[in-house]
Order: sequence, then C-alpha cells, then structure tokens
Amino acid sequence: MNIIENTWDHLDRMIRLRDPLPTSLDQLWVALLDEWGKLDQAYIDKLYASLPKRVQALKKAKGCATRY
Repeated sequence: MNIIENTWDHLDRMIRLRDPLPTSLDQLWVALLDEWGKLDQAYIDKLYASLPKRVQALKKAKGCATRY
C-alpha cells in the first residue's frame, strides 16, 4: 500500500539499467542520489493520486493483501 515501495522499485530498475553498473556502495549511493533527483514529479503525483484507490482496496480486502 505504501507508495515508497513503488518508488524504490522504480529506482532499482533505473539503477539496473545503468552502464556501467555501480560496483561499490559509494558508487551505488551516488547512482541512487542521481536517479532520485531525476524522479519526475508527474510520477510522484500519479502515485499520490492512487492512495484513495489503495485505501479502498485495502478496506475491501479487510486488511489482507491487495494488488498494490
């Protein structure tokens, strides 16, 4: 339900597309900061706008797993 999970998944995909891939923790940190800065506001807005649907799905599922 938490939209940060979607954001972490997105960042993971962006990091894995890098050439070359980060090979150290320091390089990974720099890459994450770079990709975080590239996050499109429209992407964040879309995730935020999905929250009411996520809450409704959670209520319908009575707190059990949802597709989110």
